[in-house]
Amino acid sequence: MHQYLNKDLEIIVITYNRCTYLRNTLEQLQLSDFRNCKITVLDNCSTDATSEVLECYREKLPCLNIIRHPRNINGNPNIVRAYEMATMPYLWLLGDDDIINPAYAQAVLDICSEAKADLINLWRAPLRPEQATGLHRVRDFIRSQRFVVFDQSFISGVITKTALITDASLSKAYDLIASSYPQLVFTAQALDSDGYIYIMPSAVVERSGEDFDKFGLKHQMNIVWYVWWCKICSVFRDESIRQKVMDDGFQQITFRQFIISNLIDYRLRRNLLTIHKYLEIMSYQPKRRLIFCFFAALIYILPKPLVGLMRSASH
Repeated sequence: MHQYLNKDLEIIVITYNRCTYLRNTLEQLQLSDFRNCKITVLDNCSTDATSEVLECYREKLPCLNIIRHPRNINGNPNIVRAYEMATMPYLWLLGDDDIINPAYAQAVLDICSEAKADLINLWRAPLRPEQATGLHRVRDFIRSQRFVVFDQSFISGVITKTALITDASLSKAYDLIASSYPQLVFTAQALDSDGYIYIMPSAVVERSGEDFDKFGLKHQMNIVWYVWWCKICSVFRDESIRQKVMDDGFQQITFRQFIISNLIDYRLRRNLLTIHKYLEIMSYQPKRRLIFCFFAALIYILPKPLVGLMRSASH
C-alpha cells in the first residue's frame, strides 16, 4: 500500500483517448510538488496508447494509481465517479489536457494543510483581474463578485474539501449527469454549509484551449446549453443567488451570438429544437419568456433549406 507523503490533497485525473495530453499532464505533476500527493488516473476505457503511457509513469510517480473502467461511462459520470472515490481531505479533479503552473504547488498544499477553505479556486480568469484574493465566505463572495460559479464550471479550476461530498450531494450530482457541470453541486453544498472559498492570486492551472467557430462562438452555447445551465443552477437554494448565477452564465454569450448560434446549428433543427426546450428554459427564466417565445416561433418556422444554407456559410 502506498505511503503518501502528502496527507491532505488527492489528485484524480480523468482521461479518455488523449494519451499525448495525458503524458504532458503526468510529466507536469512529476516535476512539481504535487508529485507526493495521491494521484489517481481514471481511464474511461481508452482505446489509444493511454495504457502504455500510464505504465511508463508507474515508476516515475510512486504515488500513481491507475483505474481503468471496463466500459466507457461517458464524461460526466466519470467526473462524478471521481468525487465518489475521493479519500483524502481535499480533492483536485484534473482534466488530462490542462496546464499546471508548478510555481504555486507548495502554496496550494499549504492552504490544504490549514483546512480552512471548503473550496480553493485555482483558475483566475483573464477577464477577472479585479477579483479579490484570499479567504472569503462563499455566500458573500458569490454575492459580491461576478462569474464565481461560472468560472468553477472549469473542472480543473477548483479543489474541493471532501467533507462536502455527502450522500445527498453525490446523489444529486449523479441526477445531473445528463446536464453539464455536475461538479457544481459541491459548490452549492459549500454555500449551504456556510463554507469558505480561497482565491489564489495567480492561476495554478490554465485551460488548454477552447473550440470556437468562425463567429467566435463556443459550439455548445445554444438553447440546449442554456437548459443545462438552468438545471445546474437549480441546485442553489437561495433564490437571489440562483438568479445571479444564471445571469452570469447567460452573460457569457451576447444576444447576437445567441441568435447566430441557434440559427446555424442544424443539429438543433434535426433533433433538439422543439418548442418544449424553449418552454423548459422559460420555466427557469420567466423574465425572458417573451424573448424565447419569439425565437422559438422564428426558428421553428424557418425553412430547412435556409437553416442548411446558414450552416454551410458558417464553415
